[in-house]
Amino acid sequence: MLQSVEPDPDRFSEPVEESTLVGEGEAARRTEAELLPDGEVLL
Repeated sequence: MLQSVEPDPDRFSEPVEESTLVGEGEAARRTEAELLPDGEVLL
């Protein structure tokens, strides 16, 4: 069962004016390392 993680509210230093994709943050990397240690992809 996956657990919810909270994003870092101070991750971005400036507000954005339009929608854009951003790279993964520390929480995403940590969660991936903990839950998918062998690089597995779940569909």
